[in-house]
Amino acid sequence: MSESVTYPFKLGEYSRPITLSRTKAQTWFDRGLAWVYGFNHEEAAICFGRAVELDPTCAMAHWGIALANGPFYNLPWSFLSQTEAETMVLNCYSSVQQALKLLDNAAPVEKALIQALSQRYPSSQVVNTEECSKWDDAYADAMRAVHADFPEDLDVIALFAEAMMTRTPWKLWDIDRGEPLTGADTIEALTVLDCGLDLVLKRGCAPHPGVVHMYIHAQEMSPTPERALKAADQLFDLCPDVGHLQHMPAHIYVICGQYEDAISVSREAIRVDKQYVEYAGPYNFYTTNVCHDLHMMMYASMFAGQFEPAMQAAQALRKTLSSDLLSVERPHMAATLEGYYSTIMHVLVRFGKWQKILEPPLPDDPVLYCVSTAMCHYARSVAHSALGQ
Repeated sequence: MSESVTYPFKLGEYSRPITLSRTKAQTWFDRGLAWVYGFNHEEAAICFGRAVELDPTCAMAHWGIALANGPFYNLPWSFLSQTEAETMVLNCYSSVQQALKLLDNAAPVEKALIQALSQRYPSSQVVNTEECSKWDDAYADAMRAVHADFPEDLDVIALFAEAMMTRTPWKLWDIDRGEPLTGADTIEALTVLDCGLDLVLKRGCAPHPGVVHMYIHAQEMSPTPERALKAADQLFDLCPDVGHLQHMPAHIYVICGQYEDAISVSREAIRVDKQYVEYAGPYNFYTTNVCHDLHMMMYASMFAGQFEPAMQAAQALRKTLSSDLLSVERPHMAATLEGYYSTIMHVLVRFGKWQKILEPPLPDDPVLYCVSTAMCHYARSVAHSALGQ
């Protein structure tokens, strides 16, 4: 991007000053970090790459590329194909090795973060994704040591919490028992994040986007999601043009029955998502977040008894998901998107729109649209039953 072109996104005020030789690289580093905390890792990698272009000797910029190109809570190793994992490891290993070569001029906490991340990529070769999961264990252990040395660093807190949570993504809680799942670092992650929230309160500074974001994820499937209501309120509009962070409060609002609040934040997330898609196009993993935000709008509207916004969100999902997007050579991404494509049937069933269910034909490609075909059969069965047929 030309220096004369203004970056079109408002990412909030958070900044982490780093060791560098060209001050312009700081802005791009901060942008990269904001996108990491907002789970748009592809855009984050672009921003960190721009920082490297401006200051090739900046160790933390190379660290950022390795961080952004790697796994995270919504995209762990187990979701990747062998090809995706190999590409990820090659890119991340190269970047973290470059960061290691530049340690001499780095601050102590920067050295610690870089050395810890190197534990996630001990090799440029992938044996299998199961082996890579062991690398996540090593990274979490290394971040535990970093946190012990720098317990009041908010970025360390956010990164350490996510490192622990990414070991067992979406498996932090036994929902039936209301207890942490065996093998998950749930309690430790919550303890660390609670300390981060307390530090923000003590300092009187703005909430930290990474800490608040991970706290919502850590609490949303717990028996006490209401504990994250304050965090949800804090996160909205903290990073105005980061759609996923605008959306995240809805995770707590909808569980706590605050459906109108969930609809409100979803509406804003959808608005800024459109801005990002116009800028970067749909052919990236962030499209799963775009669809997730529409899905949340649909879901919250269904609970609120509002057919029109639920249907509009479901139709927008279908419009977003063209057949070429559903055919993308990223198995987990393709399966996730096709699942979203099918959800319009849930809206029609929820509101008893039996004739609307029976009118359209089945999808013309039952292999590509496998979930949608199944949902059509399900919805038709319910409709025929409701109509006494």
